[in-house]
Amino acid sequence: MPDTLYSAIFNLITESSLILKFSENGVTVIDASLSFLNFFKLNKSEVIGKSFQEVSALYNLNSNQLNILNSKIADAVTSDAAIIFNFYSEAENNQWNFEYCKAYLCNNECILLHKFWVNPIESDTVVLPRTIDEQTFKYLVQEGMDMIAVIDNMGNYVYVSPTSQSILGLAPDFFIGRNALEFIHQDDLSTVESILSNIKPKEKRTLAPFRFIDGEGNYRWIETVLTNLIDEPSVLGIVANSRDVTERINFQNEILLANERYNYVTKATAEAIWDLDITTNSLYWGDGFSTLFGYSEAELKTDMDIWAIKIHPEDLHRVVKGLDDVIAKGNHHWKDEYRMERSDGTYATVIDNGFVIFNTEGKAIRVVGAIQDISKRKAEEQQLKLLESVVLNTTDSVLITHYNPNDNPVSRIVYVNDAFTEMTGYTLDDVLKGSPRILEGPRTDQEEVSRIISELIEGKPVEATLINYKRNGDEFWTNFSVTPIADDRGNFNRWISIQRDVTSDKIEAIRNKLLSEIGLLFNQHSDLKTIMYKVLSTISKCGNFCIAEVWLPDNEHNELALFSYIVADEQIAEFYDSTKSHRKAAKGEGLAGKVWDKDELVSWRLDVESGNIVRLSAAKKAGLRTAFGLPMVDNGVLIGVLILAGREQHRLEGMAVLSNDFAEQLAIEVSRKQLEQELTEIFTFAPDILAIISKKGYFTKINPAAGELLGYTEAELLKYPSRVFVHPDDRKQTLKIIKNLSIGGEANNFENRFITKSG
Repeated sequence: MPDTLYSAIFNLITESSLILKFSENGVTVIDASLSFLNFFKLNKSEVIGKSFQEVSALYNLNSNQLNILNSKIADAVTSDAAIIFNFYSEAENNQWNFEYCKAYLCNNECILLHKFWVNPIESDTVVLPRTIDEQTFKYLVQEGMDMIAVIDNMGNYVYVSPTSQSILGLAPDFFIGRNALEFIHQDDLSTVESILSNIKPKEKRTLAPFRFIDGEGNYRWIETVLTNLIDEPSVLGIVANSRDVTERINFQNEILLANERYNYVTKATAEAIWDLDITTNSLYWGDGFSTLFGYSEAELKTDMDIWAIKIHPEDLHRVVKGLDDVIAKGNHHWKDEYRMERSDGTYATVIDNGFVIFNTEGKAIRVVGAIQDISKRKAEEQQLKLLESVVLNTTDSVLITHYNPNDNPVSRIVYVNDAFTEMTGYTLDDVLKGSPRILEGPRTDQEEVSRIISELIEGKPVEATLINYKRNGDEFWTNFSVTPIADDRGNFNRWISIQRDVTSDKIEAIRNKLLSEIGLLFNQHSDLKTIMYKVLSTISKCGNFCIAEVWLPDNEHNELALFSYIVADEQIAEFYDSTKSHRKAAKGEGLAGKVWDKDELVSWRLDVESGNIVRLSAAKKAGLRTAFGLPMVDNGVLIGVLILAGREQHRLEGMAVLSNDFAEQLAIEVSRKQLEQELTEIFTFAPDILAIISKKGYFTKINPAAGELLGYTEAELLKYPSRVFVHPDDRKQTLKIIKNLSIGGEANNFENRFITKSG
């Protein structure tokens, strides 16, 4: 099979490509596509036979990137699929993309197809020389290979160089005053006209080859560079530098007219090569078609109809019309995405690239193409869209960092979702490329942070709960999990964190614990004042309050009185000394009175409050900034008012206290203790005998009047069963009544006789 025909298919590949051969001596380049040679401005003799390591030095990559490029070859030899990767070139500010196709064994030699393509960042800005010398200008316009013309802003020629005669067979004077668009082929007119009308001052634009009529009425392919010098006083027009590229275009078409296929490319590439002869309606399928879609040679007919049958019915009309339109317009390149039926009846999503070949009369005679199965890519894209939707719409905060052990900090934020912004107040712009430790603050547990970082560096997932800080400085509890993610070489280079604000859960837990501690205090055998002091100390410590006090109403509920308070430091002591005359408050008076009046939580910013407010000046002098008052209500009755104040922002734990639930529970405990004290006083001072007897018949508590009447000490009365002190004739009846009461019987009034100590 002629080599030129193999080359025709090989050069059809859009990407710049090399064919590599493996041997004991290393990897050698055995062929290079025209696009590769044109890219580096080389001929084949400068590439063929060279080692791949030597040729790869042409790529504008750093040494580390070149080492990776060469090391990937070994992976490609054993891989069952193509290997695709890319590098960023800082030197040219562009991206270099590479692909190693699946290796192929040919005549006991291992062959590999290598492709690359570059995504450049183009600049529309050009720098033009302001002047050129006369000798250089004469060479360019009279003796050069290009035709130089100047066009005014209407598109009319105002100057044409003498080279127009040798290039187009038309004298310069023939063009003067005529519009440039008159000479351009109808199919190319819109493209050229669009560029010509939109070119900006001092901008330089290169036009793709287009057809331009010559002196004999034939069209020639012209390549033109336009430079807008309308604003240059010495030019006042658009300079068009044009070159005849007809021979080059025709040569490219002649190569693609080859009627044989490049057998290696059809086997090594992941694409299915096809060749349609329009004149005979015959269609050739490359070996890749069977590999991709599972058809045997017997199942593949060699006419155009078989292709149309395999296209999904919903795509068929669009695809066929698209190819017909390209041919009708005289364009060479056709590309479409559609669904192609596999041998098992399922459909693959494919991208089909075709090149249309025309004869000298401009009639389409052949289309050569390559089908690529992108089903996996489409599925991955769909999966990525699904994951993106989850990340964007989840109520949990998502934070992704890039990890580099040689960087400081070792991890930098590359993405946060909207939930993160809502939780913390930081936007992506605020934190991009910054450290996630921006969330830390004075009370963040640094030992826990060190543990988290250590485990992540080891590649272990972690979970933790920390106090972090929002953008406005507010504390919040966050529970988060962080998972290290590895790249395709097994190196952990990303950390993905899912975070949730658990402040309300933590506050609830702290409130329950605090109420439990306070409940234990109220169960102590102490008076209410002593217990309340301990309770206020516990509350103050929990919420970082330097003032904690309780106000209780008098018996008639006419006014409130300061019942208990703590002294945190000398300034607070001075505060209470200076406000001794303000330890009572009517409804609506002072913070305690306001709370009583409104029956709800009241907060004051003392540093900005003004006016005739009780204790305000003393509070400011003590450095107090915020104050809170909570009504303590039990069964709809005000039991008291809890006042808390501080110099700084209260701790996050303070939110456990600043709630109606906490104040209500505190009111219940105070109310219970008050009732207990009242009963104790009655028990202690009653003139009659009052006692509590257990089910076993022992006194568990007895009042002082019993000891005085019977002559026993309290210890003696509690030591023996109660029947010992009852007259023998009354014991049986007394025991019967006690037993009846112990099993839930009704209370009885009865009389019996007790024996005094004197007998």
